[in-house]
Amino acid sequence: MATNPQYNTGPAPMEFDAMAENGLTGAQNKILDYYNTNGTGDEGCLITTVIQAMAPFFDEQSCRQNIDALISEGFLYSTIDDSFHKSTDSG
Repeated sequence: MATNPQYNTGPAPMEFDAMAENGLTGAQNKILDYYNTNGTGDEGCLITTVIQAMAPFFDEQSCRQNIDALISEGFLYSTIDDSFHKSTDSG
């Protein structure tokens, strides 16, 4: 009698809706990490670049909603116009 092999699928995917200690969801933290890593210049990050980078994880609407939430909560701010944002934590 054949048995079904057990496969190790690796770690469970990140829970994007779960709240972290900073009060943000996993999705918001992932986006904020992107800004902290890639948006350290004066202009920050162009929103379309962030959306493209997050495409493997979120659709455009979800990404924009999470960015809007980060702006509303004071984690991101506009720089040269409403299309560029920078993290309040980035240097």
